[in-house]
Parts: sequence; structure tokens; C-alpha cells
Amino acid sequence: MADAEKRVDAMYFFGVSDFSYKTADVTEAEKGSYTVKDLILTLNYGGREEFYEIYGGFNRMILKRDLTRFYAGQYPDAGITKVEEYRRLMYITN
Repeated sequence: MADAEKRVDAMYFFGVSDFSYKTADVTEAEKGSYTVKDLILTLNYGGREEFYEIYGGFNRMILKRDLTRFYAGQYPDAGITKVEEYRRLMYITN
């Protein structure tokens, strides 16, 4: 939760093949690369690789990430059956 909470109101900037983001309080900033194939967004940054399913909306994009395997592995005795993270991105164009 702490990692997800830092990204609330973060600003993401997507270029042709690279992206960057800054947290709202500017305590974190990252740069990396991304690809999109078959409505799966892959982010690569800071030695991490994250995969998100892309869902569209009027002026937003919803990214869904399944974290079940990760948390079930971290807490094997907790009986975890489903953990999903959703990020809602608003389009800002100039």
C-alpha cells in the first residue's frame, strides 16, 4: 500500500518509447522505457519490469496489474486469493 499511495496524483510523461514520472510531493522521480502490445503496457525502470492490462475511457486510461502471485508468495499462510492494483490515468493534452 505504501508504494501505491506514493503514486497518487503522480504525473506521468510518455514520449515515443520512454516515460518519466514524479510523485505529487516530488520525493520520487523515475525514468524508463515502455512498450504496448495487445493492450498490455510493460514499464521498465529502476531494474523493475511491470505489466498492466489497459482499459480505456473517455479521457482516461485504467491500468490493471495482478499482484496475486507476488503477495501470495510473500505471505504464504495468509490465504491470499486475489490482489489487483488499478491506476487511473487522466489524459492532459496541450
